[in-house]
Parts: sequence; C-alpha cells; structure tokens
Amino acid sequence: MDWENAKVTVSSDKMTARLYLPQKKQATYGFQEIMDILKDNGINYGIDEEAVRDIIDNNRLYEDVEVARGKQPVDGEPGYYDYFFETELPTRPEIKADGSVDYRSMHLMELVERGQVIAKYNKAKEGENGTDVLGNEIKAKRGEELAGLVGSGFVKLDDGITYMASSSGKIELRGNKIMVSSVFVVKGDLDFSVGNIDFNGDVIVRGNMCTSFSIKARGNVEIEGLVENARIEAGQDVVIKGGMNGNKQGTVIAGGNISGTFFEGANLMAAGDINANYLYQCMSKSDKSVIISGKYGKIIGGKTSAKLLIEANTIGSESGIDTVVCVGADDELLKEYATVTQNFNQTDSEVAVLKDGLKKFDAAQNPNMEVYRKVRAVYEAKSEERQKYMEKKQVMSDEIVRLHFARIIVKGKVNFKTTVISNMIPLKIEEPYENVYFRKKGDFVVVEHNE
Repeated sequence: MDWENAKVTVSSDKMTARLYLPQKKQATYGFQEIMDILKDNGINYGIDEEAVRDIIDNNRLYEDVEVARGKQPVDGEPGYYDYFFETELPTRPEIKADGSVDYRSMHLMELVERGQVIAKYNKAKEGENGTDVLGNEIKAKRGEELAGLVGSGFVKLDDGITYMASSSGKIELRGNKIMVSSVFVVKGDLDFSVGNIDFNGDVIVRGNMCTSFSIKARGNVEIEGLVENARIEAGQDVVIKGGMNGNKQGTVIAGGNISGTFFEGANLMAAGDINANYLYQCMSKSDKSVIISGKYGKIIGGKTSAKLLIEANTIGSESGIDTVVCVGADDELLKEYATVTQNFNQTDSEVAVLKDGLKKFDAAQNPNMEVYRKVRAVYEAKSEERQKYMEKKQVMSDEIVRLHFARIIVKGKVNFKTTVISNMIPLKIEEPYENVYFRKKGDFVVVEHNE
C-alpha cells in the first residue's frame, strides 16, 4: 500500500492521536483512505473529520496533525446540604461608609421555631464516563454522599432528606452537627413584668434592660435596646446594641467578648475583647484587647485596662478629664506569679528532702516497710504537686514575657491629664500627642509615631 509509511501516534493517556503522512508515490490521499489508516491503527473514537479534511485540502504532509481526541470523564458531584438558617453570624459590627461602627448589625445567635425546616440534603450526582481514542471506557468518579446530620432539637422527615426543628431555640451548626438549644427570649423590655433572669443558656432581650435588674446566663446575652444601671453576667459573649448608661454602678461580666454601641459609667470585665464606639467614665478590664473605633473612637475618663492592646482614636479630653489606660502585666498577675513561684520552691524543697529519705531507706538493711510505703506515697504526691506548680509557673512566666510587647495605640490625639501605664510603669501626659503608640522599653514607657 502507498500509505504503509503513514504513522499514527497515540498519547500516553490514550486521549489524543496524531497522524503523520508522507508523500504518496501516486495520486493523493482520500478521505476514506485516511479513515482506514486510523481504523487499522485502532483509532475508533473521537476522530476529528474536519482535521482529516484539512489534511487533504491543504496537503498537510510530513506534519504531526491531531486527528482524534478522547472524551474525558466527568466526575460526579458530592452531596450537599442547603441550610435554611444563618450558619455564619455577623459577630463583628458593620463599619459604615461614614466610619461609624454599627453594633446593631451584630448577632450572637440564630433562632428557629418548632416545625421550621432547617436543612435539606441534595444527593450526590452520578458522573459521566469518558472514552479514549481506542474506544476504551474511562470510569468517572462517583459523587460522594455526605453523612446525615446529627445533634439534637430536630428530626429527619420521612423523605430522608428534609430536617425540621422539633423545638424552638438557638440553632448552631458545627461540622455535620446541629444543636437546637433553649433560649430565654424577652420580647420587650426587661422590667418588673419579667424580673431578674438566671438561665442555663442564652438570653435575648428585644427591648431595653431597666435599672436594678440582672441577667445571669451560662451562654451569650444579646440586648437589642439600651441597658441602664443593671448587671449582666454571661459565660460567653455580651452584645448591647443600644449601648449602656450604667450610672457608675451598672456591670457587665463576660467569659467572652463585650461589645456595644457605647458604654457610659459602666464596669466592664471581659475574658475576651471589649469593643465599642466610645467609653466614658468606665472601669473596663479585658484579658485580651480593648478596641474603641468608629466615628468617635474615644476613651474619656475612668480606667481602661487590657493585657495585650488598647486602641482608640482619642484618649482623654481637651477639658482635662483624668483618664487612665494601662496594658501588660498588672499587680494582680505579678502577685499570683510570686505566689506560684513560692509554692513551687516550697514543694521542690520538700521533694528533695523526701527523695533523700527514700535513699536512706534503700541503703538500710532492715527498713520499716510500712513507714517506707508512707514516705513513698507522700513523695509521689508531692512530686505531682511540684510538677503542676512548675507547669503553671512556666505558663505565667511566658505570659509575663509576652505582655512586655503590649501596646496602646492612638490614631488621633492623646490629651493631657491622661496617665499611660505599661507593665506597671506609668507615664503622665503633660502635653498632647498625635498618632502615636506607647510601649514599655526598659524601665520607661516610650512614645513612638505610628507608621
């Protein structure tokens, strides 16, 4: 045959084939002739007839021309859930175009009603098999099915894909686990019609919280209105969307963060951060950071403490209101560290004495085994106690070192009659500073300009 020297090359994955044609001794190649060449070389799928005609029409000899392409498999799509509730809540306030911070946009929890459809499962889709140029089938990967939802407070309906709340309350999604837990909801103001609240869960007040009332919750507390001279204790976060006027007695204690539009005359204690538009004559303490931002971003009067960071636009006032801001290790932490160190040293000495005593028992020819066992038991107990003190001492030591890097950042102005304290070292501001930060350096508090 004239086309004995024709060459068909198949790619290693068998998904493409290329054709090389030399000059024929007589005449030219025909369409069917080229198709027969491909067939004789096992190419029977995905032949590009246009490419074959192009070879003929444009006399593309002595070229490697792609003439066939296989079909890639299309893998199936995995199953997925549609959730009919917010799975990611806006736990950070919205910053508006004018620079103000809108704490009303924050939500600590999503609520559902009994009988509400909360989720629906969409089953995995089958894939589509492919074919290589030799006609071999290529299996597509099957879409993976997801495990069913687990948790409490909901049921799966008979269709096997729809989930419905069986109780009303707060809903949370953690992986494939949904929890619907009870929430104490006050539909209006927290006043004499409701009384004080002590609840093992989350609390929402749709209105204001009036003077002299209290909330004690093991979870989150969310107040949509204003809080007056009242007391709030929460195991997790507290959000006061309308702000708080505590008249120097109102108190908020949180195991997490405290956030609010503003705080005036309030006592704030947070294991997490404190966030607000401004603080006025407050006693505020955070185990992490105090961030006062937005259109006002002011800390005026009172005392504001944080272990890691205080950040504000303005600290103090031009009228000279006494204001104290402090970061880093405080007297309470240093005293606790000294106590832990003293306890470690004491148990360390006791362990050493007991260890020497055991050595003497080991060297004795006829030791009193009953006494020996008692000494051994005390030694082991004291050794365990020593280990705990040593670990706690190390953790506190690392914390104290970390707090040496604490800062107070002021983007605007620090006014006179402000006292800045960093790791127990005070600096009284006698004249205003602008756009600076304060930190401890050696035995002094230094002032440096923000970059």
